[in-house]
Amino acid sequence: MQKRTFDYRAPRSATMFNELAKGIMPVGIWDGFTVSPDGTISAGIFFSSEGVKIEETEAVSVVVPEGHATLHRVDKIVMRYEFEQSIPVPVATYEVIQGEPTTDIWPDLAMAPATPEGAYSLATAHMDPLGTEWTSVSSASKRVTYFNCYHDSSLYLRIINGAEPAMLLFLSCSDNRWFLMMHNGGEVENDGDISGIATVLSISADGVAEIINKMPLSGGTFSGPVEFDDSATFNDAATFNSEDPTFPAFDDWVTFTRHVPAAGANSADWVFANFYWRAITSGPGTLLIVPIPQYVGAELVSVDIDCNNDDAAISYDVEVGLSKIPYGDYASAVDFSEETFSIPGSTQEFNNLVIKDPEDPFGPLPYAFVDNEMLVLKLKTGADKIMFWGARFNYRRKQIAI
Repeated sequence: MQKRTFDYRAPRSATMFNELAKGIMPVGIWDGFTVSPDGTISAGIFFSSEGVKIEETEAVSVVVPEGHATLHRVDKIVMRYEFEQSIPVPVATYEVIQGEPTTDIWPDLAMAPATPEGAYSLATAHMDPLGTEWTSVSSASKRVTYFNCYHDSSLYLRIINGAEPAMLLFLSCSDNRWFLMMHNGGEVENDGDISGIATVLSISADGVAEIINKMPLSGGTFSGPVEFDDSATFNDAATFNSEDPTFPAFDDWVTFTRHVPAAGANSADWVFANFYWRAITSGPGTLLIVPIPQYVGAELVSVDIDCNNDDAAISYDVEVGLSKIPYGDYASAVDFSEETFSIPGSTQEFNNLVIKDPEDPFGPLPYAFVDNEMLVLKLKTGADKIMFWGARFNYRRKQIAI
């Protein structure tokens, strides 16, 4: 049995109704109208572009055209309906529009025919050669999903449990846009009218209207305010316009230094003389330790070591290097970046120790600080003419350029 009901609240102009339908009713299938391979069309509800509700309370059927002897075909199942201001309202009819038989081998693929004027597409169906039923059917999907709400017989939207939120999700065929409409619930009686439910999200091929409106794009830049709460995250990389001087500029690495005076070092083998440490002549095993200031999130690139040779005639070697020591586990210390510098006689100079990877192939590799590991600079020499006056530590870290 077919019911045809005209929505008396809708304008009689199809154009005006289509605009109204964007926020109230979508055009097309609301429920049912699933097409089976044997041509059976299930009961369902459909709205035409003029606001006519077509309801099939029982299944209807169409005749399935037999397949071609050797070729494939894609058919289209349609509903025909043309509104007339008459009583009773005209009925809807159903038919199959046959596609053109093809080999269905690229590029001769089987294609569905166009939808005739005054008709609405319900499904497309593939027919194999010599077939008596369609091999596969792709029905138009349901366009409306209700959560705690429903449309009554007069098309008013009503909330089921007035104390709880309600949501309506539908696809508008008039402009190919998904609409999400929500009602907060509370202070509404059960089955109360919520026809004025607000659209909170709409999605089309152009994007999300609410985002486009609040953060308009102009020339590749955001011109509106952007606000985030504690839960906001970026899962993908952000792209910035490098030609726009108003955008944040990012330095690849920002460098900074920290100087540690001689007083910051310690040793049982060197002698401290107010402003510097002097080595003693106990052989190459003498050791001076300089703790390195640590900055989690930064990397140590190199160390400038300030040493003086107090002997006017002889050059002496100084062995330098780093050790990383896990807190509470001195036995697991790792020595790396070791190098020997020769200090000419009567010379005070900076020697730059480049930080290297402690693992093979031992190439240059800045040390990234972690919060459970100590890093120290070590110096060794057996010449009592060598003095240590301090060190400068060269760091880098990522940050926005100021």
